[in-house]
Amino acid sequence: MGDYKNTACFIARCQPFHQGHKRIIDTLLAEGKRVIVALYDTTPDVRNPLSPYERTQAIQRVYGDRVEIIVIPAFGILVYGRAVGYVFREFPDLEGSAKAIREAHRVIWITGQSGAGKTVLAQALRTRLRAVILDGDEMRRSISTEIGYTLDERMKHAKRTARLARELSAQQNVLVASIGATAKIRAAVDEIAQPVWVYVKRAQPEREDYPYEPPTSPDLLVDNDVLSLAEAAEYAWSELSQLIFYGSLDERGTYAYV
Repeated sequence: MGDYKNTACFIARCQPFHQGHKRIIDTLLAEGKRVIVALYDTTPDVRNPLSPYERTQAIQRVYGDRVEIIVIPAFGILVYGRAVGYVFREFPDLEGSAKAIREAHRVIWITGQSGAGKTVLAQALRTRLRAVILDGDEMRRSISTEIGYTLDERMKHAKRTARLARELSAQQNVLVASIGATAKIRAAVDEIAQPVWVYVKRAQPEREDYPYEPPTSPDLLVDNDVLSLAEAAEYAWSELSQLIFYGSLDERGTYAYV
């Protein structure tokens, strides 16, 4: 059984894992404890958007093999008998809020050539990200009815969509499925909405009326020449959940969102 008296079991949902959880684990490790993190196996919903695998991956990104992670069924009552051989330890001043992190909404801009599969991917991600979709074609039929397809007009349309996305993101995540044809246009969108850029790649015939400059360093590349629609959606969700819910942990143990 090993040194069980020096082993700490931390039971948590971690939806998502945040700096408060990290502070507890850091404290226990600093005391020389062996740490087991027991994650609730919750049913996915608004309060529990992440699977056990995704939460495990997030914790392992920080700790590697310094902690052991197990998954346990969710429960509402913790029962123990007398002389159980272990003690209960509370961290009442837990820092951070999983709810606040879940509600820190983002704009995710899916860019790619016409016909690459941007709208299909957005539709597949909408429920899991609890997002509203702004589709480029639909935006042209609503807020940009007078705008054509020259590069200047594309810039005007993209800025208009970006401003709408920014305002909507105060309430929920926003998925924009719009070409974002050039680096100059995407830079203008960056200034307005600071989106997470998802580049959907698919081999397409070149069209003079649809010029497209592929992004050189998107936040996420989804290769639809290699992945099936289902695989692309699962891959994109797995990667985006890291970017949106976790960002990156800086040296102080606080979240620095990308």
